[in-house]
Amino acid sequence: MRSFKATLYNGFFWRICYYASAFALNVLIAHYLGAAKSGVFYLLLNNLAFVVLILSIGIDSAIGYFNARKELAPSTLLNISFGWSIISLALLWVAYQLMVSYKVINVINADGYLFLYIAGSLITTFLSAIIFSLGDNKTPGITLGLSNILLLFFLPTNPLIHHSISEQAYTNIYLSFAFFPAIVFALVLWSKKIYPSFTIPKWSKLSPFFRFALQSFAFSILYVLLLRCDYWIVNYYCTDADLGNYLQASKLNQLITLVPTLLSFTLFPLIVSQVQQQQMVEKKVVKLAGVFFYIGLFICIGISAVGYWIFPLIYGNTFLKIYPIFILLSPGILFLATAHPFNTFFAGKNLVKINIISISLAISILLICDFILVPSYNIYGAAIGSSAGYLFYFICLLYYFKKNHPVHFTDILNLKKIIEINKLKF
Repeated sequence: MRSFKATLYNGFFWRICYYASAFALNVLIAHYLGAAKSGVFYLLLNNLAFVVLILSIGIDSAIGYFNARKELAPSTLLNISFGWSIISLALLWVAYQLMVSYKVINVINADGYLFLYIAGSLITTFLSAIIFSLGDNKTPGITLGLSNILLLFFLPTNPLIHHSISEQAYTNIYLSFAFFPAIVFALVLWSKKIYPSFTIPKWSKLSPFFRFALQSFAFSILYVLLLRCDYWIVNYYCTDADLGNYLQASKLNQLITLVPTLLSFTLFPLIVSQVQQQQMVEKKVVKLAGVFFYIGLFICIGISAVGYWIFPLIYGNTFLKIYPIFILLSPGILFLATAHPFNTFFAGKNLVKINIISISLAISILLICDFILVPSYNIYGAAIGSSAGYLFYFICLLYYFKKNHPVHFTDILNLKKIIEINKLKF
């Protein structure tokens, strides 16, 4: 059985392979579409991701939690995944048809492709949660990375297919590809002899699952709002070109949270498992927070040193505002990265309500700052407001952690322990 540290490193390696392919795809799409069109494209994907999040109702988090605790069989979790996917997609289709019938919304162009993207993303989310909680980090990393590489091949800028694919055709291909990982994950689970079963557990067993799912859902909605509600505010007050610059700067700033995000997929089931075994994980959480802080700081300083000259070369001359937005967002994003272990710790101990309280207060701070600053300072005001919200989120989580586990901020910044990271006893 792998050690805590070895499992984290394995998960990190395969997730970074996926993120590298996603970053390459994002840069080439932005370069091809330009600031204005890429802003509209990525806002569409952001909105679709929000729909997927709502439809998932936190089931993916509950899958990871209960599979790590061995409280529900993988076949039961597979039943829940497919069953809820069918129910939620049917409800979405009925809601869409009713809104069109009563003229609440107009018929959406290429609505079939949008539904295909939502369905594929939803099933992929559930099945990948099962695979991750089984300790298999390799399969999701390879599959999602391969999907991005194939999408790179279909880009109209590819000289092999130059001019043969229009922008709309590529958008449809992109949306359709959401089903590719879902199909692969289903086959992988099949190869592991994990099939849907025809037995339905008693509600007494399913009730804790859905209760945890709904708590996680509330947090997930709030976390997405913390990261992305500024997109809608910028879209309302600013031009498409400014929106495109802001979205790319936000994506770039997420490199600071790259390591925490990559490790969280592995860290959550590990913490759940060790809490279940009554092992002390608090010291590991503080050490990881320090590791994340200094890795984020290193990335932030490195990008800041060269970004002014590099960003226009990578993204094109329509993205000249990325650098100042990146600088303004960086302090908040750095502390958001440092908050990851505390957030995961509370979730792993089934204390999601602490995460919910902290993030609700942080969103309030962010919105107040944005509505004051954006009308006057445009996208730069949005960056300042978001940074303030992220910082407040970290402060809240640290406050709650300190109530039961004495720790000082200086413990997180203990550089000596960070330098000796390979000697940390995980």
